[in-house]
Amino acid sequence: MKNSRPLLLSKPVVVLGLSIAFSLAVGTAFLSIFSIREVSSSSADVVGIQSTLLDINRLLTSLINAETGQRGYLLTGREEYLAPYNEALQEIPARLRTVHDHLSVSPEQAESFNRVEELVTEKLAEIHDTLLLKHRNGTQAAINLMIADTGHQTMNAIRVQLGKITGREIQALATRAEAARRRSDRLQRLSLAMVGVATLMTVVGATLFIRRVHELETMITVCAWTKRVKFQGRWVSFEDYLHSRFNLDFTHSISEDAAKKLMLDELELHPELRGPVKAAEPVKRASADGI
Repeated sequence: MKNSRPLLLSKPVVVLGLSIAFSLAVGTAFLSIFSIREVSSSSADVVGIQSTLLDINRLLTSLINAETGQRGYLLTGREEYLAPYNEALQEIPARLRTVHDHLSVSPEQAESFNRVEELVTEKLAEIHDTLLLKHRNGTQAAINLMIADTGHQTMNAIRVQLGKITGREIQALATRAEAARRRSDRLQRLSLAMVGVATLMTVVGATLFIRRVHELETMITVCAWTKRVKFQGRWVSFEDYLHSRFNLDFTHSISEDAAKKLMLDELELHPELRGPVKAAEPVKRASADGI
């Protein structure tokens, strides 16, 4: 049976594992960036809606201050009681523009706020007429106009419209928060899955690596005469052992020393291959005097 463990640490498998690990790391980084962008976008939406609600509340406060200044002046006749009204006249146009800019992205909200602007104009006109009537015809005439309840009805209509607008903004905030929560949950589950896969791959890789190191460190039994290796109860050649255990393939050649030994052995068996042997030349000995 072919040993599959060496295949798990072969070069293609190692490259594939590293590629998957790199992909998981890059994917996790992109998920982190995407999550940060999602959180940033959701935070911007929340801040935008909160800013809209705050500006709506400021607009309503300015209208209430204008009405308070009107009533204080009518009851006391003292000019200093008109201070809230005068301040509101300066604030209301800017607050109307700010809220209008916030709500212009939604046709439904923009249409409702157009009605608010009409009602605000009516309310300011009613307050102005009341104050003008006091100057011309006295306090009682102005109070009679105020008692007619036109201004009160207009103020209630403003509150109703602003309440509807506020309710829609709060609903939009809740919807966006829920959508952001669902996206966050999906990203979190995906991130956990990727981390889990990466952890599993790390554990498997470490286990295989440690096992391979242990295998390489394990001593093997070699026959002192035949040089064969004992593997799984059988004596096999060294090539078969390496192939079975480490999935290695071999090619064969011959070394220079072995080639020389084979040549010498062949010449000993077949002397005729040596060729003719030249006779040795006599050695001349020099005389003592060099002649």
